[in-house]
Amino acid sequence: MKKLSRICWNDKYWRTPSGREGKSINSSSYEYQHGFGHEEWLFDTEKLIDGYHYAYLQSLAGLVRNGQVMDINLYTIKNEKRNNTRYWLGEILNAELVSPAESRRILKQYRQNGWYDEMKSQLNEVDVDGDILDSIDKSDFFNIKFKPQNLRLCKPYMFSHTDPAVKSNYYNLINFVQLPLQARSAAALDFKAGHRSKPESGQRNSSGYRTEISYIHNAIQEALYITLCQQFGKNRVSTEQNTGYGTRIDLVLQENENTYSFYEIKTHAHVSYCIREAIGQLLEYAYWHDNGIHITKMVIVGITPATIEDNAYIERLRALHHIPLEYMHYDLDQKTFSQSDE
Repeated sequence: MKKLSRICWNDKYWRTPSGREGKSINSSSYEYQHGFGHEEWLFDTEKLIDGYHYAYLQSLAGLVRNGQVMDINLYTIKNEKRNNTRYWLGEILNAELVSPAESRRILKQYRQNGWYDEMKSQLNEVDVDGDILDSIDKSDFFNIKFKPQNLRLCKPYMFSHTDPAVKSNYYNLINFVQLPLQARSAAALDFKAGHRSKPESGQRNSSGYRTEISYIHNAIQEALYITLCQQFGKNRVSTEQNTGYGTRIDLVLQENENTYSFYEIKTHAHVSYCIREAIGQLLEYAYWHDNGIHITKMVIVGITPATIEDNAYIERLRALHHIPLEYMHYDLDQKTFSQSDE
């Protein structure tokens, strides 16, 4: 059987809870009321018992579970104030439904291994009361198991809410129809100039530090967009540019018809961390598909000035691997940009 299931939003790749951001905005939903969904640990495959990872899918709630085997495709929805974004995640092959008796047995093992207390601590870390797990029926704590080698995950693809691949947005198990258009084929980068302003400040919510960092990211993106528009014109600058295969680039400058510079914003205090996180994304944006475009610059934008060691590292990457990498510092107080070699 090939099935399709929605899972809760998580920006830590479903290895640990990520907090309320992006979760359901339906006030009657479980994840809205409690701040998490039980799929938060779906891909935490470091916890294995007899070669299986045990997890929970909301879409299986209420089903009679007696070991049925199925392939389950997965998607998620990130809920935001202005729009909801859909992501296709991939497939679990040969997933087995876990009986109530097996769920009780595995939960007991989780307690003995210290994994249950770890899950509670992880919830506490994102301002969710970890004791909520104690109220869950032991026979329904796990309802699915699979072997890690049977995960067929893809880079999350954004897809349209009108795509016929998903005909229901509820947390129910439905028959698989087809892959979304974005997952079936990758289009060339279709540059579209423009920018949509985002909040640069606001009241903290339960995500605390993460919300503050998000606002800093928005402020840098806004300032960089204005700066580049002043230098090159609005028709050559784009923010949140779709790559053509389901991801978005923080900012793109069109040098000419088929030549671009990519900018990736990182808010970590250490430049080396910013480079580590951004370089993989920039390389993927530029080279994941051979779409014929030419990249003149890959610019990492951060809030801390680069050190001599940081600049030397970037220079070695440019010289040895011919990666057109640069670092740009944004001064939060002066609201100005400077290149790493200035």
